[in-house]
Amino acid sequence: MVGKRMSEKIKVLNQAHGDGWWVWNGDSCEVLKGIPDNSVHLSVTSIPFASLYTYSNSERDMGNCKDHDTFWEQYAFLIRRWYEVMMPGRCVAIHCMNLPTSKERDGVIGIVDFRGSLIRAMQSVGFIYHSEVCIWKNPVTAMQRTKALGLLHKQIKKDSCMSRMGIPDYVVTFRKPGDNPERVTHTNESYPVSKWQEVASPVWEEYASPVWWDINQSDTLNARLAREDNDERHICLAEGTLVLTKRGYIPIEDIVAEDDDVLTNSGVWHKVIAKAKTGESVPVVQTIAQGVPKLITTPEHKIMAKKFHYWGSRERKDALHLEQEEWTMAKDCENHYLKSVTPPEIESNISPQEWWIIGRWLADGHIDARGRQFFISVGYSKWERFKEKAGCHIGAIHDNQYCNCKQVGIVGLSDEARAILKKCGKGAANKVLPVECISLNKKLSKCLYSGYLSGDGCFMADGKRAASSASRALLLGMAIVAQKVEGKVASVYAGRVEHESSIRGRTIRGGQEWKMLASPHYCFSAIQPDGTWKKVKAVKDAGVADVWSIEVEEDHSYMAEGCIVKNCPLQLPVIERCVELWSNPNDIVLDPFSGIGSTGYQALLMNRRYIGVELKESYFNLSVKNLKEAEEKKKLQPVSLFDSV
Repeated sequence: MVGKRMSEKIKVLNQAHGDGWWVWNGDSCEVLKGIPDNSVHLSVTSIPFASLYTYSNSERDMGNCKDHDTFWEQYAFLIRRWYEVMMPGRCVAIHCMNLPTSKERDGVIGIVDFRGSLIRAMQSVGFIYHSEVCIWKNPVTAMQRTKALGLLHKQIKKDSCMSRMGIPDYVVTFRKPGDNPERVTHTNESYPVSKWQEVASPVWEEYASPVWWDINQSDTLNARLAREDNDERHICLAEGTLVLTKRGYIPIEDIVAEDDDVLTNSGVWHKVIAKAKTGESVPVVQTIAQGVPKLITTPEHKIMAKKFHYWGSRERKDALHLEQEEWTMAKDCENHYLKSVTPPEIESNISPQEWWIIGRWLADGHIDARGRQFFISVGYSKWERFKEKAGCHIGAIHDNQYCNCKQVGIVGLSDEARAILKKCGKGAANKVLPVECISLNKKLSKCLYSGYLSGDGCFMADGKRAASSASRALLLGMAIVAQKVEGKVASVYAGRVEHESSIRGRTIRGGQEWKMLASPHYCFSAIQPDGTWKKVKAVKDAGVADVWSIEVEEDHSYMAEGCIVKNCPLQLPVIERCVELWSNPNDIVLDPFSGIGSTGYQALLMNRRYIGVELKESYFNLSVKNLKEAEEKKKLQPVSLFDSV
């Protein structure tokens, strides 16, 4: 009945409720007018960051303010009512950070004291500045993700007066004056003396310390589920997009959260912690670049890129290092280079000869139905070279004149080599290069590359190496190997589409063909110490597609289709600690900027009731889904909001 009464008083776009929770799709300044005075026990939120991010296109969105002064003017309308709905003696915990400035946007490079402005604003309406905690963030991760000038090591050498420390997060807590009518207490059962004596030091360090060192920045609800067009942080890739994992390049929809690792912008492997289908028949664009065969994304999806560098009217690839790399929306990537990285090298006990055979098997090999015997089909014209290179590993030979080749059983391989072959997939269109193959040193990479080209490749008179395959995933992996060997960026692009051909009277149906071209003489792209930069040829409309997103721990980026893409919300442990410290079971927890429902999700799991307000429709819809999931997990008893006031 509360939601109905509120809807009669104020205008909301939508609303939903369940056992112990209610959430409204509307403007917090309006919705809070319908909440009774002195009724909320605790409020935990992460407020908009004054135009740092664009969360929606609504003129009511505080994140769309043109400058900081306008933001605080608008924020004042909310906090006056926020103060009134809080119960005396109770707390409001706000997650925030100080904001970096940029020369382009602000005229100077520095930091805005957002935290201090927040404190002054809350105090101006009567709140008591109660406490704060600093949440440690890894400055190396921040540097890798943002490339902030002040965090770059090269700035130390250039002018260290511009170098600075990393920017932490804060939880700043305020208390409404007055006596708390419902004290928050603990019992001997919940914290017996014996337990307290055992864990007092860790609990004190984790909860009461002015710095929380142990917050996992990746422990969040998956905000990527709510991204939509015109949203600065919209992050989705088309179904079928190939993402580089330790298993090789695999379709994004086949990634397994918590099992798969992906290669990130820092050149380090990190765990995928979430995956979801985020839309159906969504408008997409294709970003076409050298070595990036099929990158299809939503237009606002961000890719790590650098602008072309010009000297007068001439493009200067050799001066590309003078440009700053930055996350760029796919729709804006023309006249840019896209970034890729190579994985760190790993040691291999497999012999050079066996790596050559593995490469040859990737071109023309198959495995028997039992998964025990490996075979390679060798054309008659290539037999002498194969016999020379494979040597003692040649087993039984079967002449297949129908296919103009010899089918050779491979014997005597080491256990390590056999294990690699089993990881490389089955069927021409399904072969991949796992991490062991793309992380070799240059010597062994050359053996693998040579073996592969002896089957699927050809050598042109001008020194170019070309190869064709039914597997785009295989060629994307082989392009990494080719770059190590040739010292240049290999092109990967679509060849013949699905087709029919005839071999000795048989009709053969062929799938989409993919090409790789590597030349030691020229290249449109650049290999530099900070990564490989692949020249964009065009960005074009690609119609519509079903789209997917993944969340990666720590680095929040990954390699897709040969380049680095981006996949950023309030951490759940922060919410958990605030709720544990400052509320009792069955208390009402309010979040006026509920986003995807992170506060409500955690509050419900801890047997609290929840009120949320969210302006952005897609976030509201996802918050409803998340709250229903929490409700199912906890099986809360039905309660009515405000039944205790």
